[in-house]
Amino acid sequence: MTGSRPVHDISGYVCGFPCQPFSKQNSSKKAGWKHPAAALVKHVVRVTMEQRPVWSVYENVMNILSHRARLFSIFRAGGLLDLYTMFCVPVCPHRSLGLQCTRPRLFFILVRKDVQVADRPLMSALVHTLVSSVRPGSVQKPRAGPRLRFKGLESKGGWKTLHERVRDHLQLTRSRGNLACDNLTERELDLLNMVVEAAKMQGQGELFVDVSQSIHRAPALWDVLPTLTTSSKVVRVSGNGKECRLLSATDKLGHMGVNPDSLVIDESVQSRLCRLAGNAMHVDAVALAMALAMALVDWRKANIVQGQPSGSDCVAGVPAGSTKFVLPPQVLSWKLLETESGLRKLQGKYVKRARVKDRARTLLQKPALPKKQPRAKRASNAKVKGAHSAKPPLPKKRRGDPQPKLVETSAASRLKQLFA
Repeated sequence: MTGSRPVHDISGYVCGFPCQPFSKQNSSKKAGWKHPAAALVKHVVRVTMEQRPVWSVYENVMNILSHRARLFSIFRAGGLLDLYTMFCVPVCPHRSLGLQCTRPRLFFILVRKDVQVADRPLMSALVHTLVSSVRPGSVQKPRAGPRLRFKGLESKGGWKTLHERVRDHLQLTRSRGNLACDNLTERELDLLNMVVEAAKMQGQGELFVDVSQSIHRAPALWDVLPTLTTSSKVVRVSGNGKECRLLSATDKLGHMGVNPDSLVIDESVQSRLCRLAGNAMHVDAVALAMALAMALVDWRKANIVQGQPSGSDCVAGVPAGSTKFVLPPQVLSWKLLETESGLRKLQGKYVKRARVKDRARTLLQKPALPKKQPRAKRASNAKVKGAHSAKPPLPKKRRGDPQPKLVETSAASRLKQLFA
Protein backbone atom coordinates (compact mmCIF):
# COMPACT_ATOMS: atom_id res chain seq x y z
CA MET A 1 0.00 0.00 0.00
CA THR A 2 2.91 2.36 0.60
CA GLY A 3 5.15 1.31 -2.31
CA SER A 4 5.59 2.94 -5.69
CA ARG A 5 1.85 3.16 -6.35
CA PRO A 6 0.69 6.82 -6.21
CA VAL A 7 -1.67 7.94 -3.47
CA HIS A 8 -5.41 7.96 -4.28
CA ASP A 9 -4.87 5.53 -7.18
CA ILE A 10 -6.62 2.61 -5.43
CA SER A 11 -10.23 1.67 -6.09
CA GLY A 12 -10.68 -0.96 -3.36
CA TYR A 13 -8.99 -2.11 -0.18
CA VAL A 14 -9.80 -5.53 1.38
CA CYS A 15 -8.29 -6.66 4.66
CA GLY A 16 -9.04 -8.76 7.71
CA PHE A 17 -7.41 -7.66 10.95
CA PRO A 18 -6.60 -10.33 13.60
CA CYS A 19 -9.58 -11.97 15.26
CA GLN A 20 -7.78 -13.54 18.24
CA PRO A 21 -8.50 -10.57 20.56
CA PHE A 22 -12.25 -10.67 19.84
CA SER A 23 -12.96 -14.38 19.33
CA LYS A 24 -15.03 -16.38 21.83
CA GLN A 25 -12.39 -19.11 21.64
CA ASN A 26 -9.91 -16.80 23.35
CA SER A 27 -10.40 -17.28 27.09
CA SER A 28 -7.09 -15.77 28.20
CA LYS A 29 -6.69 -12.66 30.31
CA LYS A 30 -5.40 -10.74 27.28
CA ALA A 31 -8.67 -11.04 25.39
CA GLY A 32 -10.19 -7.88 23.95
CA TRP A 33 -8.24 -4.67 23.59
CA LYS A 34 -5.50 -5.88 25.96
CA HIS A 35 -4.30 -8.29 23.26
CA PRO A 36 -1.24 -7.00 21.34
CA ALA A 37 -2.84 -7.84 17.97
CA ALA A 38 -5.71 -5.41 18.65
CA ALA A 39 -3.34 -2.52 17.89
CA LEU A 40 -3.50 -3.39 14.18
CA VAL A 41 -7.01 -1.90 13.98
CA LYS A 42 -5.47 1.59 14.13
CA HIS A 43 -3.02 0.61 11.39
CA VAL A 44 -5.89 -0.44 9.11
CA VAL A 45 -7.64 2.90 9.72
CA ARG A 46 -4.41 4.81 9.06
CA VAL A 47 -3.76 3.04 5.74
CA THR A 48 -7.34 3.64 4.61
CA MET A 49 -7.15 7.35 5.42
CA GLU A 50 -3.78 7.71 3.69
CA GLN A 51 -4.81 5.97 0.46
CA ARG A 52 -8.50 6.98 0.50
CA PRO A 53 -9.81 4.16 -1.75
CA VAL A 54 -13.26 4.45 -3.30
CA TRP A 55 -14.48 1.48 -1.24
CA SER A 56 -13.05 -0.74 1.50
CA VAL A 57 -14.00 -4.06 3.08
CA TYR A 58 -12.88 -5.19 6.54
CA GLU A 59 -13.55 -8.65 8.00
CA ASN A 60 -13.62 -10.06 11.51
CA VAL A 61 -15.56 -12.41 13.79
CA MET A 62 -19.15 -11.72 14.79
CA ASN A 63 -18.17 -11.33 18.46
CA ILE A 64 -16.38 -8.07 17.66
CA LEU A 65 -19.75 -6.36 18.09
CA SER A 66 -19.39 -6.86 21.84
CA HIS A 67 -16.35 -4.53 21.59
CA ARG A 68 -17.95 -2.07 19.17
CA ALA A 69 -17.93 0.94 21.55
CA ARG A 70 -14.12 1.09 21.52
CA LEU A 71 -13.96 0.00 17.87
CA PHE A 72 -16.28 2.75 16.62
CA SER A 73 -14.45 5.32 18.73
CA ILE A 74 -11.21 4.33 16.94
CA PHE A 75 -12.98 4.70 13.59
CA ARG A 76 -14.28 8.12 14.61
CA ALA A 77 -10.95 9.36 16.01
CA GLY A 78 -9.16 8.36 12.82
CA GLY A 79 -11.62 10.35 10.67
CA LEU A 80 -12.98 7.22 9.00
CA LEU A 81 -16.65 7.99 9.73
CA ASP A 82 -16.25 11.54 8.41
CA LEU A 83 -14.97 10.38 5.04
CA TYR A 84 -16.84 7.07 4.61
CA THR A 85 -20.32 5.65 5.06
CA MET A 86 -20.02 2.32 6.85
CA PHE A 87 -22.30 -0.73 6.92
CA CYS A 88 -21.71 -3.79 9.15
CA VAL A 89 -23.11 -6.79 7.27
CA PRO A 90 -23.05 -10.40 8.58
CA VAL A 91 -22.19 -12.96 5.89
CA CYS A 92 -22.02 -16.76 6.25
CA PRO A 93 -21.17 -19.10 3.34
CA HIS A 94 -23.97 -21.50 4.31
CA ARG A 95 -26.63 -19.08 5.52
CA SER A 96 -26.05 -16.40 2.90
CA LEU A 97 -24.94 -18.45 -0.12
CA GLY A 98 -26.09 -22.02 0.57
CA LEU A 99 -22.57 -23.51 0.57
CA GLN A 100 -21.39 -26.56 2.53
CA CYS A 101 -19.44 -24.55 5.07
CA THR A 102 -20.31 -22.42 8.12
CA ARG A 103 -18.12 -19.43 8.79
CA PRO A 104 -20.22 -16.48 10.01
CA ARG A 105 -18.22 -13.28 9.79
CA LEU A 106 -18.95 -9.56 10.07
CA PHE A 107 -17.92 -7.49 7.06
CA PHE A 108 -17.42 -3.73 7.39
CA ILE A 109 -18.36 -2.18 4.03
CA LEU A 110 -17.11 1.38 3.53
CA VAL A 111 -18.00 3.70 0.66
CA ARG A 112 -16.51 7.16 0.28
CA LYS A 113 -19.16 9.80 0.77
CA ASP A 114 -18.29 11.89 -2.28
CA VAL A 115 -18.97 8.94 -4.64
CA GLN A 116 -21.75 7.05 -2.85
CA VAL A 117 -24.73 6.19 -5.01
CA ALA A 118 -27.50 7.56 -2.75
CA ASP A 119 -28.28 8.66 0.76
CA ARG A 120 -28.02 6.29 3.68
CA PRO A 121 -31.62 4.94 3.90
CA LEU A 122 -31.64 4.05 0.20
CA MET A 123 -28.21 2.43 0.47
CA SER A 124 -29.38 0.28 3.40
CA ALA A 125 -32.39 -0.82 1.34
CA LEU A 126 -30.06 -1.66 -1.55
CA VAL A 127 -27.86 -3.79 0.71
CA HIS A 128 -30.95 -5.64 1.97
CA THR A 129 -32.16 -6.29 -1.59
CA LEU A 130 -28.78 -7.56 -2.84
CA VAL A 131 -28.19 -9.87 0.12
CA SER A 132 -31.70 -11.34 -0.09
CA SER A 133 -31.40 -11.85 -3.87
CA VAL A 134 -28.29 -14.07 -3.64
CA ARG A 135 -29.53 -16.10 -0.67
CA PRO A 136 -31.17 -19.40 -1.69
CA GLY A 137 -34.72 -19.65 -0.43
CA SER A 138 -34.43 -23.28 0.71
CA VAL A 139 -31.37 -22.80 2.93
CA GLN A 140 -32.04 -23.59 6.57
CA LYS A 141 -29.96 -23.55 9.70
CA PRO A 142 -27.50 -26.48 9.65
CA ARG A 143 -28.54 -29.49 11.68
CA ALA A 144 -26.39 -29.82 14.76
CA GLY A 145 -24.99 -33.20 15.65
CA PRO A 146 -24.91 -34.60 19.18
CA ARG A 147 -23.34 -32.37 21.81
CA LEU A 148 -21.67 -34.44 24.52
CA ARG A 149 -22.30 -31.99 27.31
CA PHE A 150 -24.77 -31.68 30.12
CA LYS A 151 -25.42 -29.46 33.11
CA GLY A 152 -22.98 -30.06 35.92
CA LEU A 153 -20.25 -31.48 33.70
CA GLU A 154 -16.89 -30.40 35.10
CA SER A 155 -13.63 -30.45 33.24
CA LYS A 156 -11.58 -31.42 36.29
CA GLY A 157 -9.35 -34.43 35.95
CA GLY A 158 -7.93 -36.03 32.83
CA TRP A 159 -9.74 -36.61 29.56
CA LYS A 160 -10.35 -40.27 30.40
CA THR A 161 -12.22 -39.35 33.58
CA LEU A 162 -14.25 -36.76 31.67
CA HIS A 163 -15.14 -39.25 28.93
CA GLU A 164 -16.26 -41.81 31.51
CA ARG A 165 -18.63 -39.27 33.09
CA VAL A 166 -20.17 -38.52 29.70
CA ARG A 167 -20.57 -42.24 28.96
CA ASP A 168 -22.34 -42.80 32.26
CA HIS A 169 -24.65 -39.83 31.73
CA LEU A 170 -25.56 -40.68 28.10
CA GLN A 171 -25.59 -44.45 28.75
CA LEU A 172 -23.04 -45.22 26.04
CA THR A 173 -21.12 -48.46 25.75
CA ARG A 174 -17.71 -48.90 27.34
CA SER A 175 -16.09 -50.10 24.13
CA ARG A 176 -13.76 -47.78 22.23
CA GLY A 177 -15.75 -48.15 19.01
CA ASN A 178 -14.95 -49.62 15.65
CA LEU A 179 -13.90 -46.50 13.74
CA ALA A 180 -10.22 -46.10 13.02
CA CYS A 181 -8.62 -43.03 11.51
CA ASP A 182 -4.98 -42.20 10.87
CA ASN A 183 -3.21 -39.22 12.44
CA LEU A 184 -5.56 -39.10 15.45
CA THR A 185 -4.54 -39.37 19.08
CA GLU A 186 -6.18 -41.75 21.52
CA ARG A 187 -8.33 -38.97 22.96
CA GLU A 188 -9.46 -37.74 19.54
CA LEU A 189 -10.32 -41.25 18.38
CA ASP A 190 -12.30 -41.98 21.55
CA LEU A 191 -14.19 -38.70 21.13
CA LEU A 192 -15.01 -39.56 17.51
CA ASN A 193 -16.46 -42.95 18.43
CA MET A 194 -18.57 -41.42 21.22
CA VAL A 195 -20.03 -38.80 18.88
CA VAL A 196 -20.85 -41.40 16.22
CA GLU A 197 -22.50 -43.70 18.79
CA ALA A 198 -24.56 -40.82 20.23
CA ALA A 199 -25.60 -39.72 16.72
CA LYS A 200 -27.15 -43.13 15.95
CA MET A 201 -26.13 -43.01 12.28
CA GLN A 202 -29.06 -44.28 10.19
CA GLY A 203 -28.48 -42.75 6.77
CA GLN A 204 -29.24 -39.19 7.92
CA GLY A 205 -26.31 -37.84 5.93
CA GLU A 206 -22.62 -37.23 6.42
CA LEU A 207 -21.41 -36.04 9.81
CA PHE A 208 -18.54 -33.57 10.21
CA VAL A 209 -16.86 -33.68 13.65
CA ASP A 210 -14.07 -31.42 14.89
CA VAL A 211 -12.14 -33.67 17.28
CA SER A 212 -9.42 -31.13 18.09
CA GLN A 213 -11.48 -29.55 20.87
CA SER A 214 -12.51 -31.01 24.21
CA ILE A 215 -15.55 -33.22 24.54
CA HIS A 216 -17.93 -30.52 25.81
CA ARG A 217 -16.97 -28.10 23.01
CA ALA A 218 -16.44 -30.35 19.99
CA PRO A 219 -18.74 -29.10 17.18
CA ALA A 220 -20.54 -31.64 14.99
CA LEU A 221 -22.83 -30.80 12.04
CA TRP A 222 -24.76 -32.81 9.49
CA ASP A 223 -23.71 -32.28 5.84
CA VAL A 224 -22.07 -28.92 6.68
CA LEU A 225 -18.46 -28.22 7.66
CA PRO A 226 -18.13 -26.53 11.09
CA THR A 227 -16.21 -23.29 11.45
CA LEU A 228 -12.51 -24.02 11.01
CA THR A 229 -9.86 -22.84 13.45
CA THR A 230 -6.09 -22.87 13.09
CA SER A 231 -5.87 -26.21 14.96
CA SER A 232 -9.02 -27.92 13.63
CA LYS A 233 -9.03 -31.67 12.93
CA VAL A 234 -12.26 -32.35 11.09
CA VAL A 235 -13.33 -35.95 10.43
CA ARG A 236 -15.93 -36.75 7.79
CA VAL A 237 -18.10 -39.75 8.74
CA SER A 238 -20.23 -41.55 6.15
CA GLY A 239 -23.98 -41.94 6.50
CA ASN A 240 -23.79 -45.55 7.73
CA GLY A 241 -21.26 -44.65 10.42
CA LYS A 242 -18.70 -47.25 9.29
CA GLU A 243 -16.28 -45.14 7.27
CA CYS A 244 -14.45 -41.94 8.15
CA ARG A 245 -11.68 -39.76 6.75
CA LEU A 246 -9.65 -36.91 8.18
CA LEU A 247 -9.88 -33.80 6.01
CA SER A 248 -6.56 -32.71 4.56
CA ALA A 249 -5.35 -29.17 3.97
CA THR A 250 -6.50 -29.41 0.34
CA ASP A 251 -10.00 -30.43 1.45
CA LYS A 252 -10.22 -27.52 3.90
CA LEU A 253 -9.09 -24.99 1.31
CA GLY A 254 -11.60 -26.44 -1.14
CA HIS A 255 -14.39 -25.84 1.38
CA MET A 256 -13.10 -22.26 1.78
CA GLY A 257 -13.73 -21.61 -1.93
CA VAL A 258 -10.24 -22.26 -3.30
CA ASN A 259 -10.10 -24.52 -6.37
CA PRO A 260 -8.06 -27.57 -5.21
CA ASP A 261 -7.18 -28.52 -8.79
CA SER A 262 -5.17 -25.32 -9.14
CA LEU A 263 -3.02 -26.14 -6.09
CA VAL A 264 0.22 -28.09 -6.11
CA ILE A 265 0.87 -28.79 -2.44
CA ASP A 266 3.90 -30.48 -0.98
CA GLU A 267 3.33 -32.85 1.92
CA SER A 268 5.81 -30.92 4.06
CA VAL A 269 3.56 -27.84 4.23
CA GLN A 270 0.29 -29.58 5.10
CA SER A 271 0.29 -28.31 8.70
CA ARG A 272 0.94 -24.73 7.56
CA LEU A 273 -1.88 -24.89 5.04
CA CYS A 274 -4.26 -26.25 7.70
CA ARG A 275 -3.41 -23.25 9.83
CA LEU A 276 -3.90 -20.99 6.82
CA ALA A 277 -7.37 -22.47 6.19
CA GLY A 278 -8.33 -21.70 9.79
CA ASN A 279 -7.30 -18.06 9.35
CA ALA A 280 -8.64 -17.57 5.82
CA MET A 281 -11.69 -15.65 4.64
CA HIS A 282 -14.13 -17.61 2.49
CA VAL A 283 -13.63 -16.61 -1.14
CA ASP A 284 -17.32 -16.40 -2.01
CA ALA A 285 -18.14 -14.44 1.14
CA VAL A 286 -15.44 -11.89 0.31
CA ALA A 287 -16.74 -11.69 -3.26
CA LEU A 288 -20.24 -10.93 -1.95
CA ALA A 289 -18.90 -8.19 0.34
CA MET A 290 -16.90 -6.67 -2.53
CA ALA A 291 -19.97 -6.75 -4.79
CA LEU A 292 -22.00 -4.96 -2.12
CA ALA A 293 -19.31 -2.29 -1.76
CA MET A 294 -19.02 -1.70 -5.51
CA ALA A 295 -22.80 -1.60 -5.92
CA LEU A 296 -22.95 1.35 -3.50
CA VAL A 297 -20.52 3.45 -5.58
CA ASP A 298 -21.61 5.92 -8.24
CA TRP A 299 -18.88 5.06 -10.75
CA ARG A 300 -19.58 8.11 -12.91
CA LYS A 301 -18.38 10.27 -10.02
CA ALA A 302 -15.64 7.82 -9.07
CA ASN A 303 -14.09 7.89 -12.56
CA ILE A 304 -13.86 11.68 -12.41
CA VAL A 305 -12.05 11.80 -9.06
CA GLN A 306 -9.96 8.66 -9.63
CA GLY A 307 -6.24 9.38 -9.47
CA GLN A 308 -6.63 12.59 -7.51
CA PRO A 309 -7.79 13.59 -4.02
CA SER A 310 -11.47 13.20 -3.30
CA GLY A 311 -12.29 16.74 -4.33
CA SER A 312 -11.86 20.31 -3.16
CA ASP A 313 -14.49 19.73 -0.51
CA CYS A 314 -12.05 17.55 1.44
CA VAL A 315 -9.37 19.02 3.65
CA ALA A 316 -6.99 16.56 5.30
CA GLY A 317 -9.33 13.70 4.55
CA VAL A 318 -12.40 15.23 6.22
CA PRO A 319 -15.27 16.61 4.09
CA ALA A 320 -16.09 20.29 4.42
CA GLY A 321 -19.19 21.08 6.41
CA SER A 322 -18.92 17.99 8.59
CA THR A 323 -20.24 18.49 12.10
CA LYS A 324 -20.11 16.50 15.29
CA PHE A 325 -23.43 14.91 14.28
CA VAL A 326 -21.76 12.03 12.39
CA LEU A 327 -23.90 8.91 12.18
CA PRO A 328 -22.30 5.76 13.61
CA PRO A 329 -21.84 2.65 11.43
CA GLN A 330 -25.09 0.94 10.53
CA VAL A 331 -25.11 -2.56 12.05
CA LEU A 332 -27.32 -4.98 10.09
CA SER A 333 -28.35 -8.18 11.87
CA TRP A 334 -29.53 -11.47 10.36
CA LYS A 335 -33.11 -10.61 11.28
CA LEU A 336 -32.96 -7.27 9.47
CA LEU A 337 -31.41 -8.78 6.35
CA GLU A 338 -33.63 -11.86 6.01
CA THR A 339 -37.13 -10.40 6.54
CA GLU A 340 -39.27 -7.88 4.70
CA SER A 341 -40.20 -6.22 8.00
CA GLY A 342 -36.48 -5.64 8.52
CA LEU A 343 -36.33 -3.65 5.30
CA ARG A 344 -39.23 -1.43 6.41
CA LYS A 345 -37.63 -1.01 9.81
CA LEU A 346 -34.32 0.02 8.26
CA GLN A 347 -35.95 2.63 6.05
CA GLY A 348 -38.11 4.07 8.85
CA LYS A 349 -35.38 4.04 11.50
CA TYR A 350 -32.73 5.82 9.49
CA VAL A 351 -35.12 8.28 7.88
CA LYS A 352 -36.08 9.40 11.40
CA ARG A 353 -32.41 9.64 12.35
CA ALA A 354 -31.73 11.79 9.28
CA ARG A 355 -34.59 14.11 10.29
CA VAL A 356 -33.13 14.47 13.76
CA LYS A 357 -29.77 15.28 12.22
CA ASP A 358 -31.30 17.95 9.96
CA ARG A 359 -33.16 19.42 12.93
CA ALA A 360 -29.92 19.65 14.91
CA ARG A 361 -28.18 21.46 12.03
CA THR A 362 -31.09 23.90 11.76
CA LEU A 363 -30.82 24.73 15.44
CA LEU A 364 -27.09 25.33 15.07
CA GLN A 365 -27.70 27.83 12.27
CA LYS A 366 -30.24 29.93 14.26
CA PRO A 367 -28.95 33.05 16.05
CA ALA A 368 -28.29 32.62 19.73
CA LEU A 369 -31.05 33.87 22.04
CA PRO A 370 -30.18 36.52 24.70
CA LYS A 371 -29.31 35.07 28.02
CA LYS A 372 -31.92 35.35 30.75
CA GLN A 373 -31.06 37.74 33.56
CA PRO A 374 -31.06 36.61 37.19
CA ARG A 375 -34.36 36.94 39.01
CA ALA A 376 -33.16 39.57 41.50
CA LYS A 377 -31.81 41.75 38.69
CA ARG A 378 -35.07 41.55 36.77
CA ALA A 379 -37.00 42.72 39.86
CA SER A 380 -34.70 45.71 40.36
CA ASN A 381 -35.07 46.71 36.70
CA ALA A 382 -38.84 46.59 37.05
CA LYS A 383 -38.67 49.05 39.98
CA VAL A 384 -36.50 51.45 38.05
CA LYS A 385 -38.87 51.43 35.09
CA GLY A 386 -41.82 52.24 37.44
CA ALA A 387 -43.74 49.09 36.85
CA HIS A 388 -47.00 49.20 38.90
CA SER A 389 -47.03 45.45 39.23
CA ALA A 390 -43.93 45.51 41.43
CA LYS A 391 -44.89 45.10 45.12
CA PRO A 392 -42.75 46.28 48.03
CA PRO A 393 -41.07 43.45 49.86
CA LEU A 394 -42.61 42.39 53.18
CA PRO A 395 -40.58 43.06 56.34
CA LYS A 396 -38.87 40.08 57.84
CA LYS A 397 -40.13 38.81 61.15
CA ARG A 398 -37.72 38.63 64.06
CA ARG A 399 -37.87 36.90 67.39
CA GLY A 400 -39.26 39.16 70.18
CA ASP A 401 -41.31 41.43 67.92
CA PRO A 402 -44.81 42.26 69.34
CA GLN A 403 -47.59 40.29 67.82
CA PRO A 404 -50.12 42.41 65.80
CA LYS A 405 -53.51 42.97 67.44
CA LEU A 406 -56.41 41.10 65.96
CA VAL A 407 -59.16 43.44 64.68
CA GLU A 408 -62.71 42.14 64.75
CA THR A 409 -64.22 42.45 61.34
CA SER A 410 -67.54 40.70 61.91
CA ALA A 411 -70.90 42.49 61.39
CA ALA A 412 -71.73 42.40 65.15
CA SER A 413 -68.52 44.18 66.08
CA ARG A 414 -69.15 46.91 63.49
CA LEU A 415 -72.69 47.53 64.92
CA LYS A 416 -71.25 47.91 68.40
CA GLN A 417 -68.81 50.54 67.14
CA LEU A 418 -71.60 52.48 65.35
CA PHE A 419 -73.96 52.67 68.37
CA ALA A 420 -71.28 53.15 71.02
